[in-house]
Amino acid sequence: MQKQNYVTLDDSTDFRKLAKIMSEKYGYKMNHATARNNYMKAVRLFLGGVLTELKLPTNSDSTLDELLESQEVHDAVYDILFKTYNVNGTDSQPKCN
Repeated sequence: MQKQNYVTLDDSTDFRKLAKIMSEKYGYKMNHATARNNYMKAVRLFLGGVLTELKLPTNSDSTLDELLESQEVHDAVYDILFKTYNVNGTDSQPKCN
């Protein structure tokens, strides 16, 4: 896996832009650090679930940390979310617990 210096969600969306969208469009006031932390926490939980389903070792945070540093992983997560969003065909407000 190639290590990247900064994670982006696609060619033009970084965490500053994501925070602005969440604040202005959906009313969830946040800055880029909050957007990044929320995204990384969600991806960590998602990847942990995937590893568990595949019966791969999940007892080490270093495995998840290595995956989280990979731009390829973030590109794949983006593709999954993009396809899911388009299949549902919705522009509704995201549900937050």
